[in-house]
Amino acid sequence: YGVDKKGIEAKVETVEYDTSKVNDFESLAKKLAITATTGSFIERGQAARELDMMARQITGISKARSVAAMARMLIESGESVLLSGWHREVYKIWLDELQEFNPVMYTGSETIKQKEQSKEDFISGKSKVMIISNKSGAGLDGLQYVCSSLIIGELDWSPKTHEQLEQRIDREGQENPIMIIYPVSEEGSDPVIMDLCGLKN
Repeated sequence: YGVDKKGIEAKVETVEYDTSKVNDFESLAKKLAITATTGSFIERGQAARELDMMARQITGISKARSVAAMARMLIESGESVLLSGWHREVYKIWLDELQEFNPVMYTGSETIKQKEQSKEDFISGKSKVMIISNKSGAGLDGLQYVCSSLIIGELDWSPKTHEQLEQRIDREGQENPIMIIYPVSEEGSDPVIMDLCGLKN
């Protein structure tokens, strides 16, 4: 993906995915796709939304262990990692795979107090990985002093969301080069979202 004008290195890395998860999804996806093209106006809209959500979740689940392995490599090399995602089922896999690094959560499910504790644990080094929701963290400050590595574990339809995640660590006080990694699957929703966001450029 290259180095931008601010010196931020961004990489798109193809990762392995669990084919069984994708295969389990295909039959249900076909039913939703048929409804999305042949149902009533309301049925079509609902089926299309369900298909989008399901495709993104299955894509996230199918590559979750590979994404966790990537985070593990960075942590074991001495980095603290900000890991972003969207689906709770994906978070559960990451929490399990990275439990030895005391992962903390900063998503839509934690209270303000819990989020503050997560931030403190991450900044103090008690935790080496913070799992953050793609849409969370407005105004979150302090991570830049301990973290310069962001893994966008689940893509968002909007590149602006990716930029906002980048800004969680690209803030005044950041003294290290920033690295952003987009681990992507060759199956599921990633190829379509990559095209839309321009990540293939």
